[in-house]
Amino acid sequence: MTEINLCLNFCALFITLTLTLVFLLRKNVMTVHNTILLLLFSSAAIASAISILLEICKNKTAVKCFYYALILFNMLSGYFWISYFASVFSLKKNAKLYSLLAIGVALTFAAIVFVNEATGFLFSCASKNAPWLLGINIYSSFLYFTLFAITTYFVFSIKEFISKEVVFLFSFIFLILAAGITFRLTKGCLNIQQICIAFTLVSLCFMIPTNEELTNPVTGLMTKTAFENFYGSKIKAGEKLYCLAFYIHDAELLMPYVKEDQRKLTSYIKNALLKEFKRDCRSFRFYTGLYLITVNKGKEETCSKIIKNARTFFEKLKKENKLYANTKVTVCPFTCPEHASSMKELNTLLSLIEEKGKIKKEMVLDVNELDIENMRILTKADNLVKTALKENRLLFYFQPIYSIKEKCFSAMEAFLRMTDYEGNFIPPSLFVPLAERNGSIIELGNALVKYVCNEFSKRQFQKLGIHNIALNLSVTESLQDNFVSFISRTAKNFDIPNECFNFEIKEISSGKLSETFEKNITKLTDEGFKLSLDNFGGGHLFLHTIMDFPISAIKINRSIAIPALSGEKNSRFLFESCLDMAHQVGKKVVVQGIETKEMALEAVKLNIDYIQGYYFAKPMPIEEFEEFIKSQREKSTAILP
Repeated sequence: MTEINLCLNFCALFITLTLTLVFLLRKNVMTVHNTILLLLFSSAAIASAISILLEICKNKTAVKCFYYALILFNMLSGYFWISYFASVFSLKKNAKLYSLLAIGVALTFAAIVFVNEATGFLFSCASKNAPWLLGINIYSSFLYFTLFAITTYFVFSIKEFISKEVVFLFSFIFLILAAGITFRLTKGCLNIQQICIAFTLVSLCFMIPTNEELTNPVTGLMTKTAFENFYGSKIKAGEKLYCLAFYIHDAELLMPYVKEDQRKLTSYIKNALLKEFKRDCRSFRFYTGLYLITVNKGKEETCSKIIKNARTFFEKLKKENKLYANTKVTVCPFTCPEHASSMKELNTLLSLIEEKGKIKKEMVLDVNELDIENMRILTKADNLVKTALKENRLLFYFQPIYSIKEKCFSAMEAFLRMTDYEGNFIPPSLFVPLAERNGSIIELGNALVKYVCNEFSKRQFQKLGIHNIALNLSVTESLQDNFVSFISRTAKNFDIPNECFNFEIKEISSGKLSETFEKNITKLTDEGFKLSLDNFGGGHLFLHTIMDFPISAIKINRSIAIPALSGEKNSRFLFESCLDMAHQVGKKVVVQGIETKEMALEAVKLNIDYIQGYYFAKPMPIEEFEEFIKSQREKSTAILP
């Protein structure tokens, strides 16, 4: 039996020491939670080491000392266990109550063991071991059973933080521990207690969200993840929640000056604002500058008092400290689900509060000043955009581009279209900015490239005179490290020459050009892909873009082209200036928005290179586009002279 116990205890020691070592190697910020967790691992490791000494020690006096030391460190492990749960989930009130209960139970049974050893009053045992050994077994078992019962209560009381699967798994582990303790009582010579504790610590490391996820180590406030875990399901279920959003403007500029004092400053602000409401409120840090307070009791009255405290505090802070003299704070009370019925809507609402707060002079912002309905429309649209590819709501359209010099259609532009669940079209002016903001523009762009390459190759458009494919390129896409390799690989897979591709980018100021962007654009043109400047004249005019960038063509914005080709003098002058400038530096010119024959004829007179617009054809599905090109090739005369 000694060999088995030694093996079990060595395993327990190895596990707990590994947990301690991993924790130290991670170099965690030593918050209260991390300190308690380290103490928990350490005390469990020491208890395992003492259990090993118990098995190999022959001196009765030393054995007694080791047993009492084992009781002490097991009691400490249990105490740290409860304290860790309570600190992570900010259950300070419960932490004090149940820690006192645990200490009371421990001390009571410790007293019973010592009294029994001296008097033999309670326990007797016929085995070769001393009578007090049975008492210690009962003490240790009952103590841990109590501690685990309290921990289970904690887990179920804050089950919003963890999934149902984790709650079930913890219950299963608790049953194993209970069975192990029972086994210890009935088979007192088999020491299974420490290995059970070690396995439970490992399980908890995987089950419970890390305190870095739930608590920001710099400020000590709970994180956005903690808010989502705690309130996400409640908001979705329609439970009313009173919130206060605090936005400190330009906080990212202010924080470097306070550095390590951020935690003290945050605690100072929190104490000043909440004062007597600490137990009724929870504080969350969504990101630097944006904080959220949830009010659980008192509701509207409590919110009003906190706002009053905030006004007084920040006015005083500005006067007393010059560093905060120009600090602007926006406070906005709101309720869920009235103003935000999901986490997505809440995120959008907080963005609106941030934007509105920048232009509003007053500290307190009325949530009714925000366009909540439009916010909800944008939130739904954002979700539509994210799921469009998976739900097959993407459509690919094509428009022919006419070459004035060749007097035929020589190129095609590919467009991405999107529908909602009812089949209605979502305007590109809406879904493209949303896709760029939420990052889905990358997978949408990749889907378009694959579809275009497949159809261009399969339908053999080059034999129909279509030698170029125009594709819009967003800045987000061009900033991806694997962007050029993806384009090259896809073109090669479908046996399409790189020269057939013409990527259109919008005007960009030099200040916004990153090293990755310039690197990708240069690599793109080095591999033979063409590049053109889209929407030229639609925004700021940056001549260096034409002069320095490796572009082969510019596409003049329709806001200039349409009035210029329709006879408006001022627009005509500006248009011809852009045209001459482009030609002088060796760039081709593409004009979009050709809607009438008269506009097309004017384009011919001005020696424009390529034109496209509704006069020739609207964007259409690939099957219709193919039929259109075939029908145009069969005509004996050119569309334009």
